[in-house]
Amino acid sequence: MAQSRRSVVMLALAIALGLRLMEWIVLGGPTGTGTGIGIGTGKATVVSSDCSSDAAKKKTSSSSTPRPRGLRLVLMGDSLTRYSYLSLVYFLRWGTWYDPDWHTPHLVQASSFDNIFHNQTWGEHSWQTNRMLWPNELCDCFRKMPGAVQVNKVVNNRYFYDPAYDNSVVYLDAKGHKGTLHGRIAAQNVSRLLYQQGLAAIKLGPSPVLPPMDKLQRPFAWVHKSWSDAISNYVAQLDPPPNLIILNAGLWPNNFLYQHDLIDDMVRALPSNTKAMWKTTSFGKGGKVLHKSIPETDALLCSKLHSCWNQSWTQHVTAKYYWDDKHFFEPVYRIMNEDLLEQIGSLPEGYQRLDRSVLFQK
Repeated sequence: MAQSRRSVVMLALAIALGLRLMEWIVLGGPTGTGTGIGIGTGKATVVSSDCSSDAAKKKTSSSSTPRPRGLRLVLMGDSLTRYSYLSLVYFLRWGTWYDPDWHTPHLVQASSFDNIFHNQTWGEHSWQTNRMLWPNELCDCFRKMPGAVQVNKVVNNRYFYDPAYDNSVVYLDAKGHKGTLHGRIAAQNVSRLLYQQGLAAIKLGPSPVLPPMDKLQRPFAWVHKSWSDAISNYVAQLDPPPNLIILNAGLWPNNFLYQHDLIDDMVRALPSNTKAMWKTTSFGKGGKVLHKSIPETDALLCSKLHSCWNQSWTQHVTAKYYWDDKHFFEPVYRIMNEDLLEQIGSLPEGYQRLDRSVLFQK
């Protein structure tokens, strides 16, 4: 009986691994190849398989776009900021912006993913987008489904590092003042785990490297009730340390407008040589203000932090670039990120920006 049970388990594992491999082959990497870059070695070790299709060649031909170097960013916010993060790190990883004409499902639309390996689209989106960025990203992501979002149980933190260009970008999930900031990866373990992923990619060579599927909740390694505590006790411990923290409360209730001491506490919590920037909240479809307190909150935080990533132009984005009433398709996030890189002086020499007027045409 025990032998029979073991045989069934081994068969199930073999089928699961086979399905993963088939999924990788069918969906492919972002350029149709199984490419991996070793992390933590001080230089990039690239392994790839040849792809002879004309479409893949056309996609990879755009990989010569100059990329920034030496970024040290932490972004804190909700889904509006998370999609900005995904757009940016995809570009940093592959040297080309995500093109919805070439890719389905969509990097910045969680609902576009079919449930191949998860029983809900949120988990599938987290895993598949992590696969697109593997091995340069850790995805500390878990959400129990179905049911209402439980803000103190949902985990959605992502850590990106590319040794080839020495770029570090971290996204930490922060839903206003609705719940805690928390996660399952201690700050001091992030760089070690990324390094181990890089080594695994090098050892496997051209074989597809698949991130683990996380279907079970695990104990939190850190929990902070305030943004200032998260900055001083978590963000400040990251390696490499950030030189810019970008903050946005997004669509969730927050108390910044009525408790200015919360802002002062965040400023005092900033590590040395680290600046803070407020990201204003983008407009909803049809130029809608998503919450009546947002404009005043944005104005206050931009003034208090003396730095602002301005999204006011999104008021004029046409409806076809929204996939719901508040989230965008590309190239909206691309243009946001081009604004950011230009503002912080990190657009490479020779980089050609996309004309944002394309977003205003009906």
